[in-house]
Amino acid sequence: GMRIVTDSLTVQNGAQIITSTFGAGTGGDLDLTADTVLLATRNPSSATGIFARGAVGDGGTVKIKAGSLEVKDGAVITTSARSSGKS
Repeated sequence: GMRIVTDSLTVQNGAQIITSTFGAGTGGDLDLTADTVLLATRNPSSATGIFARGAVGDGGTVKIKAGSLEVKDGAVITTSARSSGKS
């Protein structure tokens, strides 16, 4: 898994934080702790956000502990499984 601890995190305009697996197994987990988190994009066709993906198996877990969390303008927080498995 991945752990991020910071005062402020901004993910914008096509930037991505991704945890994933390419074979069998649960997708990567993300544990994020921050005072402020902003996810935003000016171009909704450009995937911007936090993604926890599994290939063959369940999607990963995203845990966010933040004093302020803004997800806007088409940005996303998502977990997914590409094949058999739970998102």
